[in-house]
Amino acid sequence: MMLFWMGVAFLVLLALFCVWITWRFYQRRSMASTAREHLSAAFYQQRLDELKIESEQGLVFDEPRLVIDLKQSLLDDIPVERDNNQPMLPVVEKRLVFILSTAVLLLCAGMYTWVGGYHQVSHWQQVQHSTPALTQKLITSHGVLTPSDRQDLLLALRTRLADKPDDTTGWMMLGRVATVAQNNAIAIPAFAKAHDLSKQDDSITFAYGQSLILTSNSGLQQQGRDLLLPLLTKPSIAFNVLSLLAYDAFSQQKYGDAIAYWQKMQNAIPVDDKRYAKLVDNIAKAQQLLSDNNKSRGQ
Repeated sequence: MMLFWMGVAFLVLLALFCVWITWRFYQRRSMASTAREHLSAAFYQQRLDELKIESEQGLVFDEPRLVIDLKQSLLDDIPVERDNNQPMLPVVEKRLVFILSTAVLLLCAGMYTWVGGYHQVSHWQQVQHSTPALTQKLITSHGVLTPSDRQDLLLALRTRLADKPDDTTGWMMLGRVATVAQNNAIAIPAFAKAHDLSKQDDSITFAYGQSLILTSNSGLQQQGRDLLLPLLTKPSIAFNVLSLLAYDAFSQQKYGDAIAYWQKMQNAIPVDDKRYAKLVDNIAKAQQLLSDNNKSRGQ
């Protein structure tokens, strides 16, 4: 943020410098023109004095005509230039510089408000201050946030992670919030970063693999399966892995694999578990679809 404001200040100072250098150019030009007029006036007065002396000495017989000629020669030089480039008075110059400087500042402020994303930057700063409140709201609402709050929390998390790129918890939170917001472009890289920071954490590996499997990209889905299969040997997370792999196999119409995963889940829980009945229904549905596929192929 500091670099941004430094850049803005530099551009404003550059604009003011352009005003100042232009004013100095015309000021010098005005001073040169004024000096030339004073020199011509002095020359004119000196020549008048010389003509008067020559007339008294009888050396000049048509003094009025010579005076007219002298005035005409000066009119051909300085007065014409003054008409086309009238020097400005110092007070007028200062007022003009003040007006131009004020106009430049107002123009910079107007352009920044119009195209510089002033409202977005202001909102971003507000979100940064409200990050603790948004995080607390996420916890108390059990992950249920309004779309507006989700976008604000995503912005706050990304800002914090830009300053603390090694915050594994922050990357996981960013991935989970982005998943709820159905923003895979943020969720997958966030889980990938968390996985890179903590490869031995099975829960992070599971979250990363899940984000890959739930995409529509077959290459990413296979990458997710490759991440999840080794977790089947981890008792603490194996049940969740089986559930995800079964869902994946069923959605890919690999009903035999889905049945095998669900049967393993049945073996891991007691019969009176509420999940057991759901697994029975899933297996029955998959067996019916598998039978229908086999019949259609036989025909």
